Amino acid sequence: MRKYLLGLAATAMVLGGPAAVSLDGQTITLQGGDRELTHAPVSAPYSGPAPEGRVEVIHEATGESAPATVHAGALTFVPASIAAGENQAYRVVVHPENNPPRVHVEVDEDAGQAAVYVQGDHFTTYNFGEDMRMPILWPVHAEGGITITRNYPMGEDEVESTDHPHHMSMWSTHGDVNGYDFWHAETKVTRNLEAGSGDAYGWIRAENDWVGPDGDPVVAEERVYKFYNTPASGRLFDLSITLKAGYGDVEFGDTRETGLFAFRIRPEIQGNNAGVLTNANWDQTESEVWGLEADWMDYSGPVEGVGNRGIAAFAHPDNLRHPPHWHVRDYGLVASNPFGASEFPETEESGAYTLSEGEELTIQFRCYIHSGDVEEAGVAGHYELYANPLSAELE
Repeated sequence: MRKYLLGLAATAMVLGGPAAVSLDGQTITLQGGDRELTHAPVSAPYSGPAPEGRVEVIHEATGESAPATVHAGALTFVPASIAAGENQAYRVVVHPENNPPRVHVEVDEDAGQAAVYVQGDHFTTYNFGEDMRMPILWPVHAEGGITITRNYPMGEDEVESTDHPHHMSMWSTHGDVNGYDFWHAETKVTRNLEAGSGDAYGWIRAENDWVGPDGDPVVAEERVYKFYNTPASGRLFDLSITLKAGYGDVEFGDTRETGLFAFRIRPEIQGNNAGVLTNANWDQTESEVWGLEADWMDYSGPVEGVGNRGIAAFAHPDNLRHPPHWHVRDYGLVASNPFGASEFPETEESGAYTLSEGEELTIQFRCYIHSGDVEEAGVAGHYELYANPLSAELE
């Protein structure tokens, strides 16, 4: 039986001392970039403990409020907008009372699930229980309450799609690890999970082992999600995956079947239905984007009675071998691949990568679940704000 420990933070707030009190009344100045910012997270370094109560930042000119989360060495908030080149000044206010957090993460240890609610609406659930071959996000909701990823094989789809049962909503894995196939067959086991709720974001941190067919762990993984308080028309979350060679040397083999961030889109939005694949170079359709390198990949299209919906996957520029290759298919697959090379076009060298025992590698992504098509949703601009976030300092 799989075993896991559970550590929970009911909210983003913990008791603070004098350093926490000094946070109240501090100011933050933002300098806008070369394009308008809309609901993009901004973080200011803060080394003190989080104060008791809730934190918000107030726009000095308009009085508009943005709720904040103090966690992991930073104060984070999500401004509604900031025009290109515009300076904005904010004042930090600490309130003694705690209201229900805007982003609530609710863990059911027995079910092996951590459900994420944004402004009271169910956004997604992190499934990590014994019945899962590997942990996944499912269901994942877009505006209007529809599921944006495929439900099969976990549940029924409105439009039948039953191929590739190992494509489970949103997942992270690799097809050749010391010769073992974690894409199709081998398991991942969660041995520790922590979760917390907050007003700017809630988070999940999981420690997972990739387990070979003999039952022995092959590689350790630390996975951290941040789910942001953004409108239903543009949900955002960040994913950081740290692979650790804690059980000996690890070789990640050269194969196209890799998705350190991967998803299977809702069937109506597949490219062989009404959906469109678009990469950061504005190439479109599987034949033009498969296997090529790009900063981001978008899959979007119409859902009857709802409108256009889509998912954009952003790869962080600090990642190994950025920009990554993308393994994408008209039948709905998108997978970011730092370890595949020789199986993709225009590449001859091997993409294999070795971690010696004790070494680790971190890969980061942002997921943007949006209404509208790739242009209407401003996918390119959102990537730029991820790759080059606005700097902010507390004063």
